[in-house]
Amino acid sequence: MTAEINRHGGAPLAKTTVFYGQLQNILVCELPDDDIFQYLRGKTCLLALMIPCNTDGHDATRQRTTYTTVAAPVITDLRAIKAVVGRVQSRGKWTIIDRSREIAHAVFAEEGDETDGLSD
Repeated sequence: MTAEINRHGGAPLAKTTVFYGQLQNILVCELPDDDIFQYLRGKTCLLALMIPCNTDGHDATRQRTTYTTVAAPVITDLRAIKAVVGRVQSRGKWTIIDRSREIAHAVFAEEGDETDGLSD
């Protein structure tokens, strides 16, 4: 997410930026019950190891989005992943196929959770 300056003197306005990446691994981190972790102490954190695609911030739901290079791997909170998309290679470029729009999103549930992710 990037910040945009509020010209009216208030707090910066939030501006959403779309990032695409290749999911490599999901890491499960059991944090110890230690004060250094503050509100996360004793919790389980799910992290994603990803390789970001260099798409210049383009949104594949709005325009044709291709890439030929990737950035260095990063680790992020798994909750930052909003959708799973596809890609197709042609003529030396990868084209991202993103049909998620506002109606689809990733839902991560605990094992044994009966929620189907469709109800509020």
